[in-house]
Amino acid sequence: MGEIKSMNHAERYIELVAQTRGKTLDTSYYAAFYLLSSEQWIFDAAKRHVSSNGIDFEGLKQCMGSFDEISQNMIEIAYNLFKWTSHCKVTPFTISRMGHPYIEQVCNAIYIASGEMKIQIQHLEDGIPEIFPECEEREW
Repeated sequence: MGEIKSMNHAERYIELVAQTRGKTLDTSYYAAFYLLSSEQWIFDAAKRHVSSNGIDFEGLKQCMGSFDEISQNMIEIAYNLFKWTSHCKVTPFTISRMGHPYIEQVCNAIYIASGEMKIQIQHLEDGIPEIFPECEEREW
């Protein structure tokens, strides 16, 4: 049997975006996809709930009972950034205790949702894509 290769963050992100099949995406989608693709096990659950209709967070949240607390928090935050009126039980204090790299990923997602950052995908010399959140230039 062949070995199953796990995907990196960029590959998972690209796949979630592709699953929307031409849907016009805004910064809320990009922020949610950034978090939902951050870890393989979150992505594995999320990809079953992404389609050309959007993201079915209600279905995804029903699957996360077996996830650890950090993964559950990442999904909660992704949902809140996607749907601003959703109730989010994750507080700034909780985020401060998530540790590296999760705090950085959450902060990047907040910047992405606000339009302060954009996702850049770059293919390295070996052809493997890498994900780079990049600050937007601002005129003050």
